[in-house]
Amino acid sequence: MVISAESRNNLPHSINMRFSLVKLLLSAAIILLVASCSTQDRNHASQQYIQSMRKVPALAWLQANANQSALATNRFGPTKEGRKFVEHLFHLGAAQVYVGDPMEEAT
Repeated sequence: MVISAESRNNLPHSINMRFSLVKLLLSAAIILLVASCSTQDRNHASQQYIQSMRKVPALAWLQANANQSALATNRFGPTKEGRKFVEHLFHLGAAQVYVGDPMEEAT
């Protein structure tokens, strides 16, 4: 059923308000559907990326790494601070902590 703008103006106020409310709810439902699809796609892509990356146990990697600032320099600074953070994660109950796709550099 199509209601023209002219005939909509002739509808009683309560029906016109219901018509506007239905349009609003349909628009909101469409927006939410589109948003949830794109979020699911992003989550799926993120999960695939995480599964595909090479992972090494963080504490062992940090202990063996000769780099003065091996783990996220902009976040932790010296390697010893990165080690403290990983040890803190274990203290909080982490069963495993990994470094994803670590850089293997000798400096």
